Amino acid sequence: MAGVFGWTFGEETNTLYGAQFGVGMSDTIQIIGGIERLQDVLTGRFALLLEDIASIPGADVQGKIPATYGGAGLRLACVSTD
Repeated sequence: MAGVFGWTFGEETNTLYGAQFGVGMSDTIQIIGGIERLQDVLTGRFALLLEDIASIPGADVQGKIPATYGGAGLRLACVSTD
């Protein structure tokens, strides 16, 4: 089990956190998975629109759309017999 923490950079700086886990089935096969939460997925046209509205005198606009996502898979390792 491992923790995940990071930042994204682009139109907006963002933070994500989560956990990853795995179970070894044999020397070459692992079942892995994880769940993460991104604090704000509001990007692109919507983020730019909010920035434009916020530039209007007297306007106070903030918007965030958090997202929780996960996944699972199978990891195959190549083992050398040399």
